[in-house]
Amino acid sequence: MVTQKAREEQKIEIPVRDCLAVERTVLANERTFLAFLRTALTLFAAGVTFIQFFDSVWLTWLGWLFIPASIILVIMGSLSYKKMRGAITEIENYCPLSDKKK
Repeated sequence: MVTQKAREEQKIEIPVRDCLAVERTVLANERTFLAFLRTALTLFAAGVTFIQFFDSVWLTWLGWLFIPASIILVIMGSLSYKKMRGAITEIENYCPLSDKKK
């Protein structure tokens, strides 16, 4: 694997085809993050619904489990997004089409 310092020394630019693949990866990363948020929101809404509208003890407990699970899911999604975004940004710096160059 070529390090960032080696790329800077060699002035390596990634081919246009690969830069378009990077753009697709950015969109896929955003889609994945939104899926995490959607799932967390659904868990939260289900948890509140179970607590408010059902008299069953089991459903109430399930509701109380869903609420922190949704918060954990948002945190996991955010961390995953940030990690991938950092890796993608490192590659984007070498794309000739990218307007995000430093």
